[in-house]
Amino acid sequence: MKNLKIWASAFYGIPRISKEDWEGLDLIGRWFIATRVAVLIMTLLSVCIAGLFAAQHGHFRWDRFMMVVVGLLSAHATNNILNDVSDHLRGVDKDNAFRTQYGMQPIEEGMLSVSQARRWAFVTVLPMLITAAYLTYAVGTTLLPFVISGIVLVFAYNWPLKHYGLGEPTVILVWGPLMVCGGYMSITGIWAWDVFWASFPYAIGPTIVLFGKH
Repeated sequence: MKNLKIWASAFYGIPRISKEDWEGLDLIGRWFIATRVAVLIMTLLSVCIAGLFAAQHGHFRWDRFMMVVVGLLSAHATNNILNDVSDHLRGVDKDNAFRTQYGMQPIEEGMLSVSQARRWAFVTVLPMLITAAYLTYAVGTTLLPFVISGIVLVFAYNWPLKHYGLGEPTVILVWGPLMVCGGYMSITGIWAWDVFWASFPYAIGPTIVLFGKH
């Protein structure tokens, strides 16, 4: 019952739990906290917007839509783990940093080692790679720019982009054109400029979350 309560709190926000609770927590609950599962809703909404446009244009496909959901949630979750690894190694989260105040940081607080986090990231990224390969095969090589950009940014956001103040512009591009327009193209196989431009207003939301968090 206690584990279920922690699961629920992880979906509601960024919980702070004791080392004793962490050690007694099951693997799934630890993964929920390490990936900051509560913020993955931002990615899910991007995919839903892509799906709504696909349905509006008469090209919706459930199989591809679900592939995009799984792939992009996997990418976001992987990035969250690697982000904490990068910030810990560069000393960003030390000395009572703001990010360690509003929620738990398992790596910084010594509950998850860097090597463990990297192994978790390796497993977490696999669905992204599998779905990306499948959708590229199904849609064609026109999807490759989105696939390659997504894979690169999963790793490059944490360093060097964020380190040089390019995190927020990257978030606008990722949660806007890359996810919404790329998701639409993954579902339909069609490029649409109206979807491209319409993706930017939503992208402002995740960017504001980033500003507020920092």
